[in-house]
Amino acid sequence: MPQPDRIRSMARLLLATPLILAACAAPAPGNEHAGLHQATLEALPGIDATTVEITDAVRASSKWTWKASVSGKAYACDADDQMRLPSCTPNA
Repeated sequence: MPQPDRIRSMARLLLATPLILAACAAPAPGNEHAGLHQATLEALPGIDATTVEITDAVRASSKWTWKASVSGKAYACDADDQMRLPSCTPNA
């Protein structure tokens, strides 16, 4: 017979699971710009968040691509369909 503390712990885990999964989900539709902005900040650590401009965002199959301008410098950026593993490279 399970102990009461163990049952409570399992119940808490079951209640917390949807919240944990929701936190890992991609940004809600219509909130892509904020997600791309955050992905750019992650790909280019140390930049001033107020200077980031996102343009030409495209979601194709399992990948996002976009252009970012940061303090006058242009970057080509991409990430997976959930905006994970972002990468930005300087435009020539």
